[in-house]
Amino acid sequence: MKILNDSKFIGFSIYNVSVFCLLGLLSSVAIGNQETLNYCLRSGCIIICTTITMLMVFLPKILVWKDGKSYIEPSTHFMSTSTTALHRDRRTDGNVVSRYLHLNDLNKLQTMLQQKYKTYHKLHQELITLQDIVNELKHRYQCNHS
Repeated sequence: MKILNDSKFIGFSIYNVSVFCLLGLLSSVAIGNQETLNYCLRSGCIIICTTITMLMVFLPKILVWKDGKSYIEPSTHFMSTSTTALHRDRRTDGNVVSRYLHLNDLNKLQTMLQQKYKTYHKLHQELITLQDIVNELKHRYQCNHS
């Protein structure tokens, strides 16, 4: 199963912002009174930091979209076969963990579910047959002992 996990990219983005803030602060202190150069370095740090952060957050999503693997929201019915993937949420310790099921996984689950339904119906029919036999035996017993 393909899992699109943004947490590591968000962590890298926080690290990126911290490094560029520190770099901008050190360069401002080192340059001193040269306002034009100081402005250019701070602006450059902000632009580079913002660009890298946006790339880290959105580039994986763009690459998944470009590969043609579309993901759908959890509002879609589980048994739908017209979609290429299904998004499911699972709660653990109050956190939501997202998983993406591919079409192959969905088809396997649907096949397994259909087999379970067939087994259920077969067992249900056998139960009805056994109940009929028990009722018939009860009736015979009551007729013989009355």
